[in-house]
Amino acid sequence: MSELVAHFLDVGCGNMTLLLFSNATYLYDCNVTDDNEEDVLRYLATAMGTRTSIDIFVCSHRDADHMRGLRKIHDDYPIGEIRDPGVAGTTTDSPEYEDYMALRREIGSRIIQARTKLEIGQATVRYMNSADEDFADANDQSIVMKIEYENSSLLLAGDTSFAPWKEKILPFYSDEKLRANILLGSHHGSLTFFDDPSDERIIT
Repeated sequence: MSELVAHFLDVGCGNMTLLLFSNATYLYDCNVTDDNEEDVLRYLATAMGTRTSIDIFVCSHRDADHMRGLRKIHDDYPIGEIRDPGVAGTTTDSPEYEDYMALRREIGSRIIQARTKLEIGQATVRYMNSADEDFADANDQSIVMKIEYENSSLLLAGDTSFAPWKEKILPFYSDEKLRANILLGSHHGSLTFFDDPSDERIIT
């Protein structure tokens, strides 16, 4: 098996990305609904192969469509640890939030710090963004995660807008470090992800 295989699951709104390293299994975000549960679990059964557990669940931020149904995944593939930004999301009054926080307490968690990296086998994982008191919006405190292996790379943007990229990511990373073969952009849309409305416009 390759050192890294990524699966992007179609879960509608939100995100769910399975990362199969040679020696670890990561899941980045989760949105298992009543409508997609059967399809998601069937896909995971095929994608996981002989793997029986998920080492790390990375919750980019604590909104319902990025954590929904995580316990259902945990029941089939026990999760070793949860990692998130440590920031309350925008859906704290939802049953999904309560269920996620209960599971987080049960299995243990770690808060991700921005501009940190780790090695997983021959792959490098960079956490480019996380909690920052400069931003009131939990979306902009999403974990931005880049995975690099040999000449390939994958960049997962959570629900960030242009703001953390402009202020907290671009100033600290070279073009080479930011370049990626695959970018999973924010589902809030290309306008807010790429465009700062305060930028000067040149009309021709």
